[in-house]
Amino acid sequence: MNKLFGLVLIVILLIGGVGFYRGWFSVATRKSDAEGNKFDLNLTVDPDKINSDKDAVREKMHELTDAAQSQPGETKEDVGKVDTPVPKD
Repeated sequence: MNKLFGLVLIVILLIGGVGFYRGWFSVATRKSDAEGNKFDLNLTVDPDKINSDKDAVREKMHELTDAAQSQPGETKEDVGKVDTPVPKD
């Protein structure tokens, strides 16, 4: 059970880190009183940015899978290999 909890926590932290890096989430603070003892904390989520990034990833995946499928005669092991000429003696 602890391993499952740890895995879920790691996934949440990764999504949060990527989200802040990509601009999906933002945090803003401001003082709510003159003495400075209290402050407001606002978390903003940008669903339009999330959807645009999701669409971009989906498009890139389609490009890569189409490129891999458009080369007939190659096996899965051949994709990505570079042909190097064999020196003739």
